[in-house]
Amino acid sequence: MEGIKNIMFDLGGVLVNLNREACLEAYEKIGFTDIRSYLGDYGQKGPFKELEEGNISVAEFYDQLRKLTNQASDEEIANAFKAFLVDFPISKLKMLRDLKQRGYKMLLLSNTNEILFPFICETFFRQEGYSIDSYFDQLFLSYEIGAIKPDPRVFQHVIEQGGINPEETLFIDDSEENLNSAAQVGFETYLALPYTEFSGIFKLEKEEAVY
Repeated sequence: MEGIKNIMFDLGGVLVNLNREACLEAYEKIGFTDIRSYLGDYGQKGPFKELEEGNISVAEFYDQLRKLTNQASDEEIANAFKAFLVDFPISKLKMLRDLKQRGYKMLLLSNTNEILFPFICETFFRQEGYSIDSYFDQLFLSYEIGAIKPDPRVFQHVIEQGGINPEETLFIDDSEENLNSAAQVGFETYLALPYTEFSGIFKLEKEEAVY
């Protein structure tokens, strides 16, 4: 970790465990028979992508999804979406607090939306009795930025608004495409595999490979 002052985390698939199949099945149950062509492991299409990019409101998203389902209610649509989320291991919350206490600037960079992100904040991040601000110094959310990873504009936005040097920043994501885009503008990167603990990379000696 020599030379690293900032650590930037992706959210889904890195900190929050995901189950795409559970989400797909939940949508199919409310009549969205073509959901598998809209919702991917690392990227979305149609109204899902528009919601992540901040191009449509939550109300507009519900209206569009209603036409693709059996006229499902807002609650049914939201609950099916939330089926994507499995859990947020306490061990990873403790890891985040430990890194912040050690003096690293903590950043969150997520392709997310106004349905799932508030839910994650009010449930998963509250498990220890703290708010998300206890874990991160700055949040960079796709629907607020107006673009999604791996778009290079996302990383440029982080550099400019975060006031950080990418060469002093370790970015952790579960998508190689996102990491490659970040590396092109100078970020150090680490690929986190789904359902794995990776806190050990922060305890390696400097002569060992840490990313």
